[in-house]
Amino acid sequence: QQVVAVDLLAAQTWRALWLANVASFLSGGKYPDGRTRPLPVVVDDIVERFEPECRLSRLRFKVLHSGATAPHVGDGPVGFALTSAIIVTLALLEPGGEPALDIHTQALGERGFVIEVVQRHSFVSRETAERFSNQPLSAPAAGNTGLGALALSHVTALYGGASELLVTDEPGSTLRLTFAHF
Repeated sequence: QQVVAVDLLAAQTWRALWLANVASFLSGGKYPDGRTRPLPVVVDDIVERFEPECRLSRLRFKVLHSGATAPHVGDGPVGFALTSAIIVTLALLEPGGEPALDIHTQALGERGFVIEVVQRHSFVSRETAERFSNQPLSAPAAGNTGLGALALSHVTALYGGASELLVTDEPGSTLRLTFAHF
């Protein structure tokens, strides 16, 4: 019971910190400071922050890094964006089962990099994807999905990129973040 209580506190603290960071970013353009590190290291650190939630919900991550050379990125903005993408994707999942998320990174050389958060369990409507991908930069957003979409639109735009939610007729979705420069 004590381990579960500690995991609950840790998971809720991590989400509360994310909400505080979203509020700070959307109100003043500030995201967590950080240092420059290789993209795979930043991604692996963020995934590690979700370990308490993984133990509680049986969430599993599969991480795949590809590309010739991993770019060095600011772990503040990239970590903020990846955390947002994971929380938004988790909000899209139907309750029950053992959720699994794939995280793919792709270094694009001088053209930047891409991060994808993929879930293959729940259907996501095309309407939801359209609303997400066309979130006005100044629209009021409701809930974690709306706040996350707004934050992702802003942070990727700062780096010449974009965020989009891709769906098919099969269960699943891909939240793609592109960063053209970093």
